[in-house]
Amino acid sequence: MLSINERFTQIYDDYYSIIYRYFFYKTGDKQSTEDLTAETFLKAYINFEKFDDKKAAIQTWLMTLAKNIYTDNYRKYKNQIYSPEELLAETPDTTDLEQEFLKADTYKILYKAIGELNEQEKNLIALKYSAELKNKEIALIIGKSERHTAVMLGRTITKLKNILIKMGVDSYDE
Repeated sequence: MLSINERFTQIYDDYYSIIYRYFFYKTGDKQSTEDLTAETFLKAYINFEKFDDKKAAIQTWLMTLAKNIYTDNYRKYKNQIYSPEELLAETPDTTDLEQEFLKADTYKILYKAIGELNEQEKNLIALKYSAELKNKEIALIIGKSERHTAVMLGRTITKLKNILIKMGVDSYDE
């Protein structure tokens, strides 16, 4: 049986890049991302013995901590503007999701369009596409039903598509 430190080290290794991507998407700043990621894992480590895997998956618990930490620090990042190129360059080694999702010059337009969403919609996009969570996990984090979450995500994607159309993007890969 693994010690608490060994188990937590494994969790850290498995989920660091997900938490990092979430914060970098939200702040656009490497130093802030590192600070918030460290704060999340410190809080998780301190409260690790309280974690109950019968109530939530570890990823859901960590993302809830991350979301709460970001919310607590929101005023610092409210009007942060960041470069999509920096987002891709600063993200630690992960899957090629960003490369697949953000092709050529389209990602600049996409991030500009995302900037027009409200904070709740941006958070849904971050949880779904940066943190790569399933609707069920997002629902647990935001405190809504899975169905309501799916509807909110669908509306957010539709809104984002309409913003892109207004920006003159008439075709995109789904």
